[in-house]
Amino acid sequence: MARFSNPGKAPLVEQVRLSRSIRGDENSEAKRGHRGEDDETIQFVLYTAERGNTNSLRTLGNLYYWGARGIARDHDLAAQYFHRAAEAGDPHAMVNLAEMLARGIGTPDGKPDHEGALHWFRAGAAKGHVSAQNGLGYLYAYGRGEQKDFVRAFKQFSVAAGNGDADGQYNIGVMYASGMGVRKDAQKAIRYFLLSAMQQHMGALYQLARFYMTGRAGIRKSCSDALRLFKVVAEKGEWGLLLRWA
Repeated sequence: MARFSNPGKAPLVEQVRLSRSIRGDENSEAKRGHRGEDDETIQFVLYTAERGNTNSLRTLGNLYYWGARGIARDHDLAAQYFHRAAEAGDPHAMVNLAEMLARGIGTPDGKPDHEGALHWFRAGAAKGHVSAQNGLGYLYAYGRGEQKDFVRAFKQFSVAAGNGDADGQYNIGVMYASGMGVRKDAQKAIRYFLLSAMQQHMGALYQLARFYMTGRAGIRKSCSDALRLFKVVAEKGEWGLLLRWA
């Protein structure tokens, strides 16, 4: 089941041009924009963030979350900036903060804060953010912060899926495929996996490959189609998550 974006273990890798400019300034273009807080653009973002600009607050949250543009990764600062933007009503920041709390990233004790995650996912969902709707569904499905409730989970996944969210579509497919809170229905599962796969969702592509490999629920067995999809997943997918839900 798809849940949240993963910050990974290493800072974001950014491409840097390692060449001399026409005038011979060594790596001038490579250095521009990668000087951390000394960069003029970052200083402007810091300036506007301190004056309450929610886009700037969220931008700083992302920079510290990932470790980008020469800024060292700092999840504590990321959480602080996301929290300020969320308090100011930014739905993207609400989702980012909720995901961090749900994972225990940037929390005081390093442990998940599911109650806090629920609060901010609900706030984001109330503003129509599809990732918040999907995040709520995940917490309901696994009883994080509240008692496990498949009915509410299915409802939130359905709202996210109806709004075109690939994770929500995939999660509805998982529920139908496994009979999690609903009657098992492989054909409905395939329908939602197909919708999600059209957006290149790796989990959905993997599940479809398995259907092609075995030839179930009206899908003609095709080793070539299965191999084609497995190849895409192998080249682009997050294997840790895919194996967990295999």
